[in-house]
Amino acid sequence: MKKESFLKILIIFFLLTSYCSRISYKSTPDTAGTYYYSVLIRAKVKQKDQKEKVKILLKYNDKGDNLIFLGPLNQILFETIIISSKTKMIIPKKKKYWEGKFSRFMKNMWGINTSYRQLKDLLLNKIIPKKTEGLHTFDITIKEPGKKGISKVIISDKTSRLEFRIYPIKKREGGLILNRDLGRYNRISLEEFHNDKKGP
Repeated sequence: MKKESFLKILIIFFLLTSYCSRISYKSTPDTAGTYYYSVLIRAKVKQKDQKEKVKILLKYNDKGDNLIFLGPLNQILFETIIISSKTKMIIPKKKKYWEGKFSRFMKNMWGINTSYRQLKDLLLNKIIPKKTEGLHTFDITIKEPGKKGISKVIISDKTSRLEFRIYPIKKREGGLILNRDLGRYNRISLEEFHNDKKGP
């Protein structure tokens, strides 16, 4: 090979390596898992004089669960992250969060004493709670999916009625973002949380 040709190849090589070194890549978020499942749940609640409708977007895999509670205009009311037995309720707009037991949250919010596992098994897998579990005191009605694949679960007693419409479960590629930096968020009590999630 002639000296001039070798020098040309060498120059081109260094130009290419110099160009590639300047290319920047967007950093990916700290995700858990390589896939997850998502399902839309519409909840309708009637308790004495209280009526409430809310949409819940549930995303989950074997690493944890993420529930996003949406208002009538699809605005995010609050977000729930569940890893193992730890539950965090986050209000992103107000930079506030509550941390505690899911059963306590449900008792305060909708008047039913249930763990997250028990409620998830009921809604997604249609597993009726055992007599030793919190929901056994309620009447539970399960309606199998129709043509559109939407099933229905009704939890009721003399004073309240909760109706859940569960849409088909979909498998998605990618991981769940379960880690949140709450360093700038204020931790609040459960009572404060329920008041704040309703506010503007």
